[in-house]
Amino acid sequence: MKKVHIKSAIPIYLAAALWLIVGLIAPKFLMKLPGLLVTAALSVAAYFVGSKLFPGREVEQQITTGDAAVDREIATARERLENLRKANDAIPDPEISGNLDRMYKAGTQIFNELNRDPKKVGLVRRFMSYYLPTSEKLMEQYQVLMNADTRAKTSPAPWPPSSAAWALPPTPLKSALTTCTRTTRWTSTQRSR
Repeated sequence: MKKVHIKSAIPIYLAAALWLIVGLIAPKFLMKLPGLLVTAALSVAAYFVGSKLFPGREVEQQITTGDAAVDREIATARERLENLRKANDAIPDPEISGNLDRMYKAGTQIFNELNRDPKKVGLVRRFMSYYLPTSEKLMEQYQVLMNADTRAKTSPAPWPPSSAAWALPPTPLKSALTTCTRTTRWTSTQRSR
């Protein structure tokens, strides 16, 4: 989507209102050149103050390629990119979060280029149809696993309460491993017995 800045009309109304008020209160003041210059300077000041107080708004303009199917594909890809950004906000791992930040920035740059030239949609089709859906699915699964891990940490202790019933005896396993492993290196001159 292309962002377009729409200026507010309120500063123009403020400047015009100043002329109207001066004209109603002191009409003879506007009949002389100094009065006109002072009113003009005040109206310019009112316009700039109004511009600072009422800056306008940003509006996102849809990309239209002329093909409805391609336009839907672009809109879906933008939604997926936004879903990745939202998933990134919920991820505590800085490494994964950094990778998602890079992917979001790259996706934003891709769509900005697509705003400039909608005919390049063929060049970014793999990104929109493969990488974004795959990344979105991976993040959904990551969140499911993180929620399952959280539930496991907060769930009650397993039954039976004694963990000794579930433990493996360490001594026989350790002795079996030491007898099965060879402590010296095999060389080509040694023969196996």
